[in-house]
Amino acid sequence: MTSIDESDVGILCYVSHLPGFRGILKHRYSDFIVNEVDLDGNIVRLTSLDAPPEITEEKREKTCDLLAKDYALEIEKFRVLAGDIDAEKLKAFIDQVSSNVGASNESIVLSPSSDKSHRTAVHNFFKEKLKFLVSDTIDGPDSSTKCIRLRLDSGRKNDKSRSFGFAGTKDKRSVSTQRVTVFKQRANRLAALNEKLIGIKVGDFCHVNDGLLLGQLQGNRFTITLRSVIAETEDIIKESTSALGKNGFINYFGLQVATINSLLFTGKLLKLTWKT
Repeated sequence: MTSIDESDVGILCYVSHLPGFRGILKHRYSDFIVNEVDLDGNIVRLTSLDAPPEITEEKREKTCDLLAKDYALEIEKFRVLAGDIDAEKLKAFIDQVSSNVGASNESIVLSPSSDKSHRTAVHNFFKEKLKFLVSDTIDGPDSSTKCIRLRLDSGRKNDKSRSFGFAGTKDKRSVSTQRVTVFKQRANRLAALNEKLIGIKVGDFCHVNDGLLLGQLQGNRFTITLRSVIAETEDIIKESTSALGKNGFINYFGLQVATINSLLFTGKLLKLTWKT
């Protein structure tokens, strides 16, 4: 692996003219504490691991109200689309889940089909006409066909990475606190992960209308511990830390922020060495 120095990417001088001092950074994870700062300027801190009370009874009543409706018209429309066999399967399934609302794990599989456009039409039918049911596609009895599976919508989705939203990535070797959004998940289900996760805790749950996107933050607040500090005099340390607090520092082109190729590219930009 190619190694590079700061001079290779155009980092040639310090912000101040003080001699500076040396120390060990990130000796422990707790030596580098990162707290995200949201768009409103609030410092994100983890204060509670408890999940808020879920309105499960209200959701159950809403589902009961949906299932209590007469869906004869919708079933007849589905009969025209999918045929008698699948229409009767659908009718029996709705009757079954209506009598046992808690049976959210039950499902039915419709007849195999090799026509993708027909399967798409069936999926759209349930999205528009019977929204309390969820449809997905599974393998059929042979390689040329697929089947559509139906189940009662429990409000749970697969925990895919695209379901998660965050405003920015954080240092791996650190103790970081940040906001993360998860699409259509129950807070009590996420809170239960605290008993299983190692090195991660989730909490301070709340409902939001939109997921987080990269860049939706003001920045990060760092609490840094330096160990084994070496300096010519203690006054140099005091002057250096005072200058750091007063003037800040540049954190855009450090060696830790990107890959070697992008750093070399950044170095050429800083040195104004490019060709057109």
